[in-house]
Amino acid sequence: MDEENKTEEVVSTPETVVESTTTVETNTTTTAPTEQKGFSIAALILGIVSLITCCFGFVSIITGILAIVFGILGIKKGGKGMAIAGIIIGAIGLISSLVMAILGTSFLAAINENLINNSVTYRYK
Repeated sequence: MDEENKTEEVVSTPETVVESTTTVETNTTTTAPTEQKGFSIAALILGIVSLITCCFGFVSIITGILAIVFGILGIKKGGKGMAIAGIIIGAIGLISSLVMAILGTSFLAAINENLINNSVTYRYK
């Protein structure tokens, strides 16, 4: 038998419609989402700053609150260890700054009251 190469031509006329479908396979690999540690690192740094500056009042209060907020966001995004450490250190810094503010205020009030009660009045003759 003779083998002949047969080619078919498809001519498109209004009566005939030729459909062609192509299948494309792509190799996609899914990787595990990486941890975003930015909020966790910020919480840890702000917590340390809050603890160091606990004697300076407002600086420590603001950084302590920010450390707690960024720590909560860090737990949701990833990097849980640093976020938890930032929350704990930020809370300690916040509490210690509030205690220092209360002690400082009461100390100044006691000094002021002592000065008023024990003031010496000089009389000129």
